[in-house]
Amino acid sequence: MLQLQPTNEASAMSAVRHIIICHNYNSFSYAANSVALAQQLAREGHQVLFISHAIPEEMAAIPNLTIVTWPGERPVGWQAFRFIAIWIRRHKCDVLLAQAAALNIAGLAAWLLRVPKRIGYYHSMYASTVIDNAESNWKTSLKKWRKKMFLVCYGHMVCVSRHAASDLQVHFQFPAKRCHIIYNSLADRGQDLLDPKPTEGPIRFFAPTRLDPGKNMLTVIEAFQTFVANTGIDAMLEIAGSGLQEEQVQQLAAQQPCTQFVGLLPYHQIDAHFQHAHFVVCSTLSEAFGMVNIEAMMLGTPVIASNIGGIPEIVTDGETGILVDGNSVEYWQAAFAKACHLFVAESEKYERIRQEARQHFTQSFTQPQQLQQLHKLILED
Repeated sequence: MLQLQPTNEASAMSAVRHIIICHNYNSFSYAANSVALAQQLAREGHQVLFISHAIPEEMAAIPNLTIVTWPGERPVGWQAFRFIAIWIRRHKCDVLLAQAAALNIAGLAAWLLRVPKRIGYYHSMYASTVIDNAESNWKTSLKKWRKKMFLVCYGHMVCVSRHAASDLQVHFQFPAKRCHIIYNSLADRGQDLLDPKPTEGPIRFFAPTRLDPGKNMLTVIEAFQTFVANTGIDAMLEIAGSGLQEEQVQQLAAQQPCTQFVGLLPYHQIDAHFQHAHFVVCSTLSEAFGMVNIEAMMLGTPVIASNIGGIPEIVTDGETGILVDGNSVEYWQAAFAKACHLFVAESEKYERIRQEARQHFTQSFTQPQQLQQLHKLILED
């Protein structure tokens, strides 16, 4: 378990706080950071309330830590608002940290009840709203206005990349001095997992993603199938996930044996797929950060990722992965060709990229680094 090292600055922030950490917990990687933060703050003597839609198994009984669940799966609507308002009063909350689907309701309640410090997470880009509502300008405008109204409720926003901070300031006029750039992180599971990649069988590409239009997976599948058909190279693309385009992805993947749809994988199985793959694919059209990139780097698997949003802050082309400058079939065909050439003809460079990706992860994206920054933000006056 992470232990934050006390400093003189930390001593100055030692007054007991009544902290609420809330989001809709799930088994994806970023949720584990909220769990670890809640546990650490409670161990330091702060009164912590963790609100989720399910009780995480790893949250053992710890003094000063209370865990409650949302009244529904997603914290939206009047029932969720009343629920969080009651707990803010009951807990005598003086610091609130909210993210994911809890951002809107929790922020509004905390603002109306005058919680002194209100901190939100910004990791959903404005461009994603435009993509999701491509055929309806009025829906895009309405969602932008609504989001801006909720963001006003926060005194501080944690931005998961420099690009996310810029997006927040440009599209929602959030003050730059109240934006805090804190990269996402993972508890390091890769110390003993850097096994050699398979040298026999197909070159394996793994694409774990949400299957929505903004992830561009239909284009990637078409590009991969065309690339394999034109070159005859022995390669396999494995797609995992769920979403609005799940049926289309499943049908398209079934058309060729080189593409396989495996559905939504349980979280405990993900690492094995990252390890077995030679490359991981991140084909999004809009991205503030992209957890899949650091999950792959943690396990020493090079990423082929869209050169957009916050991704270039994580992946360096030719050093820790491959960046794709466009989103068309032609660009992705070229990216797959580059990756296969790297693995087959430049094996030493491929191994060097693996090692540099792993090193970049340990230097910049491990959980203690992020939690130290959040710890300071929550407790400083």
